[in-house]
Amino acid sequence: MGSEQLLPPCQDCATLRPLLPRLFLAALFASIGVKAGLGYVHTCEAGSRLIEASAAFGAPLLVLALVLFVRRLWLGMPGAALVILVVHAFCAPYLHRAHGG
Repeated sequence: MGSEQLLPPCQDCATLRPLLPRLFLAALFASIGVKAGLGYVHTCEAGSRLIEASAAFGAPLLVLALVLFVRRLWLGMPGAALVILVVHAFCAPYLHRAHGG
């Protein structure tokens, strides 16, 4: 098996039209990821800044990478949705634990 089978096919940079739907979906998923990640950020001193920063910045970057760089879009989009769902689902328990509940 040659290395040419492992690499994605060469694309013509002059035509970006086929890439536009993927860029739009990546921006859409990243914006939803930002909204889910910003739920962790609060103004008091309780909680971990590392966890809050990872949720606010890491989740949208991971979602963006999943949609843009996974070769099959039908695999990248559910993966991105799963990341957003997990980040959103753990927001309330994290805040409850951070505030001593």
